[in-house]
Amino acid sequence: MLAVRERVLSTKAYALSGIVDRIGGGDAFAAGLLHGLLRHMSDKDALDFAIAAACLKHSVPGDVNLLREADMRAFLAGQQAHSAAQLGDRSTALMYLKEAEIAMDKVECKSTKHLMLKFLPA
Repeated sequence: MLAVRERVLSTKAYALSGIVDRIGGGDAFAAGLLHGLLRHMSDKDALDFAIAAACLKHSVPGDVNLLREADMRAFLAGQQAHSAAQLGDRSTALMYLKEAEIAMDKVECKSTKHLMLKFLPA
């Protein structure tokens, strides 16, 4: 949740499996939120970015989130693709998967590619 002047924003909850390390998740969330706001993302987009940073931090050992912005963008695009696929919207799902692939290829986000496989429809 994020409280702003005129409203309270919330984001989707994510079920995580295969957690490597829980330490640093809160710091990753705070850093992701600040990053989003400093990059002039909307409040909702900054909150979503922060949640992605916290979720992905659980896949990294140690207390420092070594992932990049492209990893968070790929995670969010993968989530959107998964949601669209569950609703049966194949064209939207494919669009978001392509967006995730582009984000990952920008910095060779190999750490995110294995996580993305969990969100692909069977």
